[in-house]
Amino acid sequence: MKAIQKIMVGVVLSVAPIVVSGQESSSKLDSLLSTVATMPDDTNKLNALYYIGFNSNNTDTVDKYSKMMLDLATQLDNKKMQAQAYTFIAWSAYCSHDFVAAYMYNTQALDIFRKLDGKYDIASIYMYIATTLAAMNDGAQAIDYYKLSLDMFYELEDSSTVCMILSYLGGISVDNYMFDSAKDYFNKSVEISTACNDTNRIANGYMMLGHLYMRQYKYENFDNYKQLDTACVFLRKSRDIMLNSNYDFVDMMQLLPKLSNVYLQKALHPDCRAKSRMLDSCQYYFDEGFRLGLENGYGFSDFELRIIKAKYLIARNRMQEAFKLIRETEQQVIKSVDDIEDYSISLNECYVEYYQKLGDYKHAFEHSQQLYNTYEQRNVRSIQVKITQAQMQTEFDWKLRQRNREEFERELIHKEREARQRMMMVFFLFAFLITVFFATIIHRNSQKRKHLNEQLNRQNEELAANQEHILEQSKTISRANHDITSSILYARHIQEVAMPSVEVVRSIFPDSMVFFRPRDIVSGDFYWVAQVGRYKAVAVVDCTGHGVPGAFMSMLGISILNDKFAALDPKSPNFTAANMLDMVRDTLRASLRQNNSDDYTNKDGMDIAFCIFDTETSVLQYAGAFRPLLLVRNGEIVQHDADRIPISSYLSTDKPFTNNELEIKQGDVIYMYSDGITDQFGGAQTQKFTARRLRDMIAGMYQKPFDEQYEIIETTIDTWSATPNEYGPHSQTDDMVLVGIRF
Repeated sequence: MKAIQKIMVGVVLSVAPIVVSGQESSSKLDSLLSTVATMPDDTNKLNALYYIGFNSNNTDTVDKYSKMMLDLATQLDNKKMQAQAYTFIAWSAYCSHDFVAAYMYNTQALDIFRKLDGKYDIASIYMYIATTLAAMNDGAQAIDYYKLSLDMFYELEDSSTVCMILSYLGGISVDNYMFDSAKDYFNKSVEISTACNDTNRIANGYMMLGHLYMRQYKYENFDNYKQLDTACVFLRKSRDIMLNSNYDFVDMMQLLPKLSNVYLQKALHPDCRAKSRMLDSCQYYFDEGFRLGLENGYGFSDFELRIIKAKYLIARNRMQEAFKLIRETEQQVIKSVDDIEDYSISLNECYVEYYQKLGDYKHAFEHSQQLYNTYEQRNVRSIQVKITQAQMQTEFDWKLRQRNREEFERELIHKEREARQRMMMVFFLFAFLITVFFATIIHRNSQKRKHLNEQLNRQNEELAANQEHILEQSKTISRANHDITSSILYARHIQEVAMPSVEVVRSIFPDSMVFFRPRDIVSGDFYWVAQVGRYKAVAVVDCTGHGVPGAFMSMLGISILNDKFAALDPKSPNFTAANMLDMVRDTLRASLRQNNSDDYTNKDGMDIAFCIFDTETSVLQYAGAFRPLLLVRNGEIVQHDADRIPISSYLSTDKPFTNNELEIKQGDVIYMYSDGITDQFGGAQTQKFTARRLRDMIAGMYQKPFDEQYEIIETTIDTWSATPNEYGPHSQTDDMVLVGIRF
């Protein structure tokens, strides 16, 4: 896997179209770095930033100027350059070992390239994502993305890249001990590169085959000496091909440690009959690696060679030299390297071998313990990275499925919210005017009636003359009552518009029913539905009071539910039914100025049964404030009780609501209702209808279509209320709402 990660650094920019000679590139790069800041924000500056991002090898420089490139490309609405900027930033993050950020930026680039339908770019991004996932130790997903990229490059007939991806697939298979699959990938790579006469790829294929047999040898607990012979054959083939062609220096520096190590392992094997000769070969190849690295300024990347040399010195019993080399290497790592985890593993392995050879088992155990702790930390970090990557993958998949719908839904929600706000403002203004008008009429009529009574007491003889005047006043009052009634009827129309229609409810919950019957013209109870993506929400609300005061509360409740549900983020852990009720309660308390929880005079509020249904997982979240939920499954009714906490400042207002999660099965039916039905008086004994009678009614009708259920409910309630007692039929006690939904 280390080999694949090193290759990635060179791969991420390998598909870009610009190719410049080294001297020309360096000169032009320095010139652009000094002038790009003063350039106007146009296409020329964008191309200059692209050139810097492509040609610079400094990760900080690439990150800085690529982010400038992203901002400018966004400003100029150049989607292609936006995507390229994301790939450059991803490369910088990858080189800094921030694999999660690299994954995120590559997926953003992929999203843009898919819209541009750039097949070559998409195939390349798949390869970058796969390599990043491999670095995050997520081999399964890495293989999936490599295969997507491989299929596309086959179609594009890019043989060189096909061979490269086959090598990556083989490397991941080796890391996951799928040796047969790895062998197939490497052999296929050699076959294709041989047909194309691509010597670099042929050499790379043989090198990876040698690497495969070395890993298989270690996996089998160092038993099969033939594995070492086979690895040696392939590695020597790779070296011969490199020496007879214009080989890549980086490939040779990857090959020489493997060759040196295979001879070291052969020398250490108990079946070896020429230990000294094998150690001589080991020394030859690591000396060649040191010489080649020194000539080409390879820097500290000769670490693997140092480790092999240290183990070689231990095998030669040159213990002082070995210890000195290990200690020098360790000090150089501490001084020069930020992320020393991989180096620490190899160094501790050397220390363990060194102290075991000396018989100092105490120090050997200490270093083996350090080795164990390093692996343990790596495993924990790997799990954390995988969790983060899984969350990001979920978010990315969600965006791919919903991106086209989200913009439309966002605009629609915004327009609906504006329309509702305007409607609410009109309603409250109209209601205020009605209240003022009603109060004025009452006051005026009260004054006039008082005046009339005084006149009647003083002048009984003028009764006949005043009858006409009284009749006129009665007509005025009648007209006023008619106007008030008409206004309240119009208020009912506004309330019906604010609440979702039955058609809207059935567009969200196709198999559903709404039984809604206000006591007076307008209602203090209401029902509410909404949908965001895969989440569907439904609520039944019982507000304090009924008639006009209750209607005011219901309109306030509808507005709060709309605003708070629209503000919730479906991907947030706070997207729960209970959290929704907490938010509604806080908003209502602020709206009603219920700041003192010890003030029991202001008990205005509402009781709610609130549910959120996830259409993908079939999980129903339920939270209730004094309003229960009935679930009917296979003829059995289960009541899920609500918290005995109102949506107001009255009682235990600071206690959070309970979030209940129910697994919904096909055919399940839920019912939510206000207390208007159960509290309705009726029957010969003038009793309440009660929750028990409601459950009995549901048990007898839940399998029927909802249209028939509606008629049953209506007939049952009317019959119950109309049953006469000594005072006659019972009038409706309270507003009634019942919602039924079948899944």
